[in-house]
Amino acid sequence: MVDAKIISGQRLLFFPERNQIVLKKKMADTIALGSELNNVACVVKGDVCHLTPAISDAGDLDRLKELKKGILTLVEKHDVKPKIIVCDKHPGFQTKALAKELADKYGAILKPVQHHHAHVASVALEHGLDDYVGIACDGLGYGEDDNIWGGEVFDVKVNGFRRIGHLEEQYQLGSDAATIDPRKMLISILSRFLDEENIIRLGILDSDIVRVLLRQLDQNFNTPKTTSTGRVLDAAGAFLGLHDKKLSTAILLDNLATEPYEIDPIINSGILMTTPIFEFLYNNRKKDNGRLAATVLIYIAKGLYELARRGKPIVFSGGVAYNSIITSYMLKKKVLLNKNVPPGDPGICLGQAYIANS
Repeated sequence: MVDAKIISGQRLLFFPERNQIVLKKKMADTIALGSELNNVACVVKGDVCHLTPAISDAGDLDRLKELKKGILTLVEKHDVKPKIIVCDKHPGFQTKALAKELADKYGAILKPVQHHHAHVASVALEHGLDDYVGIACDGLGYGEDDNIWGGEVFDVKVNGFRRIGHLEEQYQLGSDAATIDPRKMLISILSRFLDEENIIRLGILDSDIVRVLLRQLDQNFNTPKTTSTGRVLDAAGAFLGLHDKKLSTAILLDNLATEPYEIDPIINSGILMTTPIFEFLYNNRKKDNGRLAATVLIYIAKGLYELARRGKPIVFSGGVAYNSIITSYMLKKKVLLNKNVPPGDPGICLGQAYIANS
């Protein structure tokens, strides 16, 4: 059975509903390898896109072999003569190595595509758009500036895209360790407006650990910059005491959220500031957690929508689109969503194929 949820009448799929999609345009024979985690690849011939089974982690060599087998099966079955091979731009992804292997095998052009550009393009293709504004809300993706992106607004035309807005850059304390323990991300953000003793009083982590982490921040050691929506939501969840290894924090906040408090998004020169929402959480920490959770989600939804308003169609995609409160807000504003593929990484291959053929 397909894993899906209904938001204001819109069905959001966690994995593709069908293994074949008829597109609104014809393309050259193309293989698009998608991302890395929760991944689906696709093979395009003409105006038909054929999807592989989902792979949990293409960074695992056994799973990568499964992905390759699925691709080659589709190529043979549908008599595809690959002219273009597309992959994520992240230099460390194993799917990029597989893409190079396939490009060499078929004598095809290899085209790396930025992760979040592919997310929004997947929606645009399903709606037949080539001039639009895209909002991408995600955990992480390799950015054009070599930093970690994940809360982006793009102005997209058929010949390229331009980043016109994003979330405030925060420091991902401990790099990937901050995704495993969101309290590190929380301490990083709190340190922007609280001193060491006030952070320790919150009891987030043992005082000695907090001091070590703050020294790490001061020395800028292993603290990459990120605009990731996922990391901001992780930090908010940590502040509110949410943690479940089986569910994303975006979903946990969704389940907790009730009625938001009133707070206007703060935008500076195309940047949605996220530190102010944590100042709000801190100053109102004795208030209702359900309302505080809703406040964080609506703050992000409102702010990103304001950045995207350009008099053109707006599309919204990325893993955070599984959050019903953020997505419901976008739907009320007539923002377009994915229809046949998921907004998360299993749908990214469709956007990759579209961009590579534009």
